[in-house]
Amino acid sequence: MSRRTKLIILAIFFVLLAIPAVYLAFHWHPRSPLRFRVVETALPPMAYYHTDTQVTVAVENVTSVPIYLRYMTIPSPAWAPHMRKVSGAVVSREQRAHKAGPQENYLLVPAHSTIHTAAFILNERVEDARAGKLVAEYKWMSVGKFLIHSVSQWMVRRVPKSMSRFLPEPALGVDATSLEAVGP
Repeated sequence: MSRRTKLIILAIFFVLLAIPAVYLAFHWHPRSPLRFRVVETALPPMAYYHTDTQVTVAVENVTSVPIYLRYMTIPSPAWAPHMRKVSGAVVSREQRAHKAGPQENYLLVPAHSTIHTAAFILNERVEDARAGKLVAEYKWMSVGKFLIHSVSQWMVRRVPKSMSRFLPEPALGVDATSLEAVGP
């Protein structure tokens, strides 16, 4: 095989290798990927949380890549020390649909889509939720991070403990956004 043919094959190989690398680089950590909106607040209380009101929260993915939502919490205000630390949350184990991950502890929000999830909000904060006065803090992973995380978790269970500390462990993205009010 001539030298020129070898160089052409090598160039094609590097171009084909660069395509997924560029895709992964651009979609590794999108900025503020999710929006949260209260859709319905007239639901019966959840069985485990008698001091909370169950609400339906629309989770909208505004990016072009699927997002895995670990959880969303609504922190209590600092001026209310008598309240518990979290006023409300979307907890993945309470959901019936959109579950993902090895223990089904993530919610998959497809690209440019909206899913509806069950959430609970402290009874004293329901009116603030209806008015759009709450802040939602959430932890999430992009699809690239989630795949690396899944492979890493699989390998941790199979390699010796002395080697498992060298495996990559992508961090969860942490963001905050306003919990939008109930629509008209």
